[in-house]
Amino acid sequence: MQVDIILPTYNSARFLDAQIESIVGQRHQDWCLYIRDDGSSDQTCTLIADWASRDHRIHCLKTTNGHLGLSLGLRELLAATTSPWVFFADHDDVWLDNKLARMLAVAMEKGVLNSMSFPVLLHSDLVVVDANLDIIAPSLWRFLGIERQSNHIFSLLRRNRVTGCAAMINRCLVDLLLSTLHEKLVHDWWIAQLASLEGRIVSLPEQLVLYRQHDANQIGAVPAGLAKLPVLLNAARLSAYRLSLFSALGHLKSVSHSGRAVAMIRPVLFWEIIKRQTLYNILGFFEWLSTQ
Repeated sequence: MQVDIILPTYNSARFLDAQIESIVGQRHQDWCLYIRDDGSSDQTCTLIADWASRDHRIHCLKTTNGHLGLSLGLRELLAATTSPWVFFADHDDVWLDNKLARMLAVAMEKGVLNSMSFPVLLHSDLVVVDANLDIIAPSLWRFLGIERQSNHIFSLLRRNRVTGCAAMINRCLVDLLLSTLHEKLVHDWWIAQLASLEGRIVSLPEQLVLYRQHDANQIGAVPAGLAKLPVLLNAARLSAYRLSLFSALGHLKSVSHSGRAVAMIRPVLFWEIIKRQTLYNILGFFEWLSTQ
C-alpha cells in the first residue's frame, strides 16, 4: 500500500538530512514524501532540492503564499496528498526503520487499514533524545505521565497525548482537517479531538520515533510534575491554550453530529481554563512575593 508523508520545514538545515535519510531507509518503501518550506533563510531549500533530484518519491511543494505558520502550512501539504493514509514528520526527528511497516501492520491487526468511511488516527510512543540523539527518556508517554491516559474526548480536552510526528491518519480524517484546520489550533491536539469525537484512535505503546529535543523546538517534551508548572503555565502558553480550546469548541459545534456531545464538552473546556488561570495567578503571586 502506498502512503504519503508530509514534512513542513522552516530553517531546518541543521537536522533535515537525518530525518529524510530515516524515511528513505524505511523497510516499507511504497511512499511519497511531500515537503513544504515556509520561507527558510538557511540552506533548507537547497537540501530539499538535492533530495528531490535524487529520489523521485520526494516532492517539494512550491511556496506561493509566503510564510503561513505550521498549521496552515500543514493544510497545504495535506491538500497535496492522495494516498489512503498520511503520516506526519517533523524536520528534526529520526524514524526507526520499521515505523511505516509497523504502524500499517497494527492498522491491519485492528481492522482499520481499509476503513475510509470514518476518521481513524493511529499514533505511537516515542523515544526522547537530545540534539545528538542521546537518550533522555526511553518513553515519551512515561516521561509525560500519559501512558495510561484515555483517548476519550473529555480526557483529550484536558491534555493532548497525540504527538503529530508519531501519527498516521486516514483519508476521511484528512478531509475533515482540510475543512477545519486553521492557525489558532494546535494541529496534533485538534486531530486527536476530531478522531476521538467522530471516529477512532488507536494507540500503539511502541517507540518508533527518536523525538529530538533542542534549543529551537516549537513545543517539545515537558516532563510531568509540579517542578515544571512555571514553564507550562506561563502567559504565552495560557493564552494559546485558551485560544485553542475556544477554537476547538467552535469547530466541534460545526463538525460534530451530536449537539449533546458539544453541550457536555463546553463545561469541561471552561473548567480547564479556570484551573489553569488559577494556577497561573498563584504562581504569579509567589513570583512577585520573591521579589519583595
